[in-house]
Amino acid sequence: MVWGDGGAYATWFSGEPEMIQGINLLPVTGGHLYLGNNPAYVRTNYAELVRNNGGQPTVWQDILWQFQALGDADAALANLRANPGYTPEEGESRAHTFHWVRNLAALGTVDTSVTGNHPLSAVFSRNGARTYVASNPTATPITVTFSNGTTLAVGAGKTATTGAYTWSGGNAAGGVPPTTPTDPPPTTTPPPSTGGPTRYLLPGGGLGAAGGAATTTVAAANGNHDGTPTNAQVFTATGLTLAYSGGQTAFDLFVDAGTAVGNGVQVRVSYDLTGNGSWDRVETSRYFATDPVAGYEHYTQSGGLASATGTLGALSNGTVRVEIWSAIGNNPSTVGLGNQSVLRLPYS
Repeated sequence: MVWGDGGAYATWFSGEPEMIQGINLLPVTGGHLYLGNNPAYVRTNYAELVRNNGGQPTVWQDILWQFQALGDADAALANLRANPGYTPEEGESRAHTFHWVRNLAALGTVDTSVTGNHPLSAVFSRNGARTYVASNPTATPITVTFSNGTTLAVGAGKTATTGAYTWSGGNAAGGVPPTTPTDPPPTTTPPPSTGGPTRYLLPGGGLGAAGGAATTTVAAANGNHDGTPTNAQVFTATGLTLAYSGGQTAFDLFVDAGTAVGNGVQVRVSYDLTGNGSWDRVETSRYFATDPVAGYEHYTQSGGLASATGTLGALSNGTVRVEIWSAIGNNPSTVGLGNQSVLRLPYS
């Protein structure tokens, strides 16, 4: 972490070397091949992690093996195969990790001495043998020309290689030009019909049709309240009669911690299906770590659930409650209301 008075080997959320160094690496995608531009540095970086950790990584192993593969893919593949029971990082999958590490073990390291004239191209070298790779997501075949004169024809929606390995595959649909709308899009979100499943968080604690823009303040955690509503802002809708559609709760909350470091806002949505005062379904989402930059961020259901109890069903004169609180952090956060933060119930 870089501060005004120097640097620190740390993160705000963990003291584990795997996360201190790993947070600079994830998520691993083709856009991160630049991390392998200096394979010797990759090996030095990984060795530092092992030294600081007192051994091989035990968390975020897949992220770190993928990084290691950019400098020593054979060692990364051996680590992966020696630990089949590892726990994937929350944003990773076993398939993607194996795909990345195994391909680099065959292709070698990134070769920066040769470049292509297409942004989705790369060159790899293993034992002096180069493989040229390019991807074409469009609906028209292309030819990629590399700086040493090598050319590579790539079919529509395909990824292809030439050189030490020759291959072509993929089934991308191929990009198509966007259609021109006949009417201009609305400049504001239209308010939902009264009683519908789309609900906005309103000043005063209501859940209803969109209103004017407003804000509310969520008190600082001053401790760890992950999973436990503490000093929460509460929003409620009652008398709801809606048919369950079989989907899942969705939300888009406008949150801002200003320039505060280490804040995390959390939300819980509870359903009383019959309005009898008993919560039949309670969903607590993982907290959302806000950045220390002024301006709203979008906290959505994509972060996943931390816990859930009970089951959903039809609402018959039921009640829905939203609780928002600070799970971590020593500073308050702001939540946008009125026509900003929205809850989409899985009902019709």
